Amino acid sequence: MAIRYSLCVTDDDFARASLFILDNRRDLHPAYDVLSTVSMLYQSIAEGHLVKAENEAGQLIGLSIYQLRKRMDEKGERTVAFAGIAAADRNYRGSRIFVGGLKYMTSTIKEKHPEAAEFELAAFSDNRYLCELYSKFARKVGTEEHELGEMSIYRATIDEIRTRMKAFDRL
Repeated sequence: MAIRYSLCVTDDDFARASLFILDNRRDLHPAYDVLSTVSMLYQSIAEGHLVKAENEAGQLIGLSIYQLRKRMDEKGERTVAFAGIAAADRNYRGSRIFVGGLKYMTSTIKEKHPEAAEFELAAFSDNRYLCELYSKFARKVGTEEHELGEMSIYRATIDEIRTRMKAFDRL
């Protein structure tokens, strides 16, 4: 089964993405209600980039969101791509959709945002599955407080992530 990945660019894309996230909001975190989900979507559409995954029939089966952030460290201010939202239809969840989406996202960031050499992935710290998955591609660098709880932050360069994904090329 072929899965196609692309950025949301049209009003129809954003409408479909919004409905998908609203339908799957409890998978992001059990405490997400409609109002907090709509607020997160508004901010993501205004400030971020939505990556959709569609099956052969054109049905939306996954969505991830990344934003560009500024980070200060000993080397000065740097731009980092940050992905804090990822959801997949329960029938399609697994390594294949995740790795395909991560490949698409890192390629897109490298092409459209060359100033962002690093990539951060965030997952609620109590979500063992995502934390273990993210740790295969990036190192845990700390935590961040979110209104719904603590989030673990994983960071690597885009090139490091792309190198680690080569182990999954057979998927």
